[in-house]
Order: sequence, then C-alpha cells, then structure tokens
Amino acid sequence: MKIIKLLSYSILLTFFLISNYACSREKNESGNSQTKESQLQITDNQEKEPKVLDVTNVGKAQTGKAVDFEWVDDGKTFKFSEITKNKVVFLNFWATWCGPCRMEIPDIIELNKELPKKDFIVISVALDNRGTLEQVRSLVKGFAKQMKINYHIFLPTKDIVSPYGDISGIPTTFIIDRKGNIIEKIVGARDKETFLKSINKAMK
Repeated sequence: MKIIKLLSYSILLTFFLISNYACSREKNESGNSQTKESQLQITDNQEKEPKVLDVTNVGKAQTGKAVDFEWVDDGKTFKFSEITKNKVVFLNFWATWCGPCRMEIPDIIELNKELPKKDFIVISVALDNRGTLEQVRSLVKGFAKQMKINYHIFLPTKDIVSPYGDISGIPTTFIIDRKGNIIEKIVGARDKETFLKSINKAMK
C-alpha cells in the first residue's frame, strides 16, 4: 500500500512540474547554434495544410500593448492589428522541441475550435532555431500538420520577441484584450480550464 501511494505521489508531482514549468529557451539556443479577415483562410484550412508565415515588419513597441506586425500571404499583406481588431488575442510563444509546449497544444486547438471567431483569435510564434530558415519552416510545418494545429503560426524573422520582454522560458502566453492591452502573461504550460478563466476575464 505504501509503495502504491508513493508511486501515485510521484506521478502527480511529475505532472505538476511539467504543467507549471517552461522549457529554457536560452538552453536550447546555446545547444543548437548550428542548427482583411475574409481574405485570411489559415484557420479553416490549417488542419489539412498548415501555413507557417514569416513576420516581415514589426511596429513600434508600446509598454503594456500588443505590438503590431505584418506578414505576406499569397501576395497580400496582412497586419496583426487588422485581424485582431475587437478580439481577445491568445498570443503563444512556443517551440517544437519543448515538452510543456507540446502538452498544451491540444487544449489550445480546442479553445480555437470552441470560442467564437468574432471574439477570439489564437496567434502563435514558433521559436525553433535549429538549422536554416527553410529547415525550421519545414520542421514547424510538419509538426503542425502532425498535431493538426488549427491556428496561426509565425516564424520571428523580424524581432517580434523583444517587445514582449524577457521570454527566457516557453511556452509563454500573453492574453490581450479587445483594445490591444496585455492583461496577463502566463509562463509555463496550463490546461484548458485555466486558460479559459484568463480568456473570460479579458472577454468582459
């Protein structure tokens, strides 16, 4: 009986540590140095063929505000501020090699499916850095297809990370309200219910 209790405690402790701690972004980088809404159809089609897009231009950072940025898709330029207008934004920084990131992705997929598109949007930035840009794009795209990720994925080919401060651990998620204000920073993996509490606060 004591052995069973000890095993149960160990399993619970392991789950807690994975759920509440993030991967070290710095460790991975040092160890692998070689290495208008109606027009945007990423969300609807992404389960079949995910798009991994490059950030082409980043706006001026403002304290406490989401930074604006641009990208090109099928020859058209889109802006973060346009597609997120009057929506609560779930901005997630992650990487394919990060265990806690992988763990929370199914819950993020469900949130994106269940919450109304007119009120909510998921934006993710993959911080993989192993290999050339094309190798990273291929890696992230293959991973996204395998996981059936149904939300926007960007590569930070322009500096979109620094406006959000020190992101030393991933996943790191920012909850942004309808006016573009950053209302919460979440470091480490969380479950769907925890995310929903934060999202609902921003929805009010």
